[in-house]
Amino acid sequence: MAATLEDKPKTERLVDVQSFTIEADHPRNSDLMLQSVVGCVLRSALTGMREGLGLDYSQAIASFPKTPGMQLQVNPSSLSYRIFDPLTEDPDKCEQIRKWILAKHAVKSRNMKVVGVKTSSGKLDPHRMKTLVRECRNLLNLGHAKIVKGVVPDLETIALMPGKFLLNPGATVQNMQPTFEDDWNEWYEQLKKAGG
Repeated sequence: MAATLEDKPKTERLVDVQSFTIEADHPRNSDLMLQSVVGCVLRSALTGMREGLGLDYSQAIASFPKTPGMQLQVNPSSLSYRIFDPLTEDPDKCEQIRKWILAKHAVKSRNMKVVGVKTSSGKLDPHRMKTLVRECRNLLNLGHAKIVKGVVPDLETIALMPGKFLLNPGATVQNMQPTFEDDWNEWYEQLKKAGG
């Protein structure tokens, strides 16, 4: 009889998650700051026709050209990511945005250019990659992003990826908290015993 997934130790059940791409698409046109990729901010898709935007804000940008959000491609098997701005390949959209800015705002230079954000990429360790994949899943569930390509795995599959979840992946300063979520309870109990 073949062994089932439940019969195998967790270390033998690690999965290979396929690559996927998400696009920032916040319901209030807000940028997304990723915690798992330090310093990463994705411009959201922009449109003045979203529900829930304040009336003044909606009226101010109602004629702004509908603009795609920046995209994040995640490739867990190679522990890599790529950040891409569709505006870099759409000079017509960039020109529409430039004309809108010139028409609506006092701009000193009529020679201003609008270009997309330069593509960037990087590699992550298994812990940060696992945390990033879960963060992407959460952004999709919140409606702050949309899937462009591939499938973001469910939480059970993400839990089987190599590595551990980082407790505070966006931290840029030294602190006394544990590195991994799994270590939080033990750290907190020790802190209570010490009177913290």
